[in-house]
Amino acid sequence: MDIFEGLTELEAKIVVELANRNSRTYEEIAAACGISERQLYRYRQKQHIKQAVRELAIQELESEIPDIMQALKRNIKKGDFRSIELAVKMLGLLVERREINQTTTINNQRLLEMSDEDINEELQAIERELKVINGGAE
Repeated sequence: MDIFEGLTELEAKIVVELANRNSRTYEEIAAACGISERQLYRYRQKQHIKQAVRELAIQELESEIPDIMQALKRNIKKGDFRSIELAVKMLGLLVERREINQTTTINNQRLLEMSDEDINEELQAIERELKVINGGAE
């Protein structure tokens, strides 16, 4: 798949400049593209630009994978815990599990104090609201 497919020439230039940002400011990138910083901001908000920048950055990183893996191996051999943990996770030997407990409390005191008539009135009000939301269709 071509990352630049469907992009204008300016959009392609913006994608390349953003993917190779390094330590440059957005002002410098905008100048390199021949647009204002505000225009660059607008382009950066577009989903297809964000996706293209991400894909280009990943594509460029892929060529560095052998070097990254060699550095990881060196750190593992030195006993670096974080490198060991990363390698084990990458190999699928370690899966982080987190348990989430959620408790919901409903205060029904108001309902206990309501008469049958009050409850019926509230139900009718809810039914009217539902009719409005559904456009009057039942």
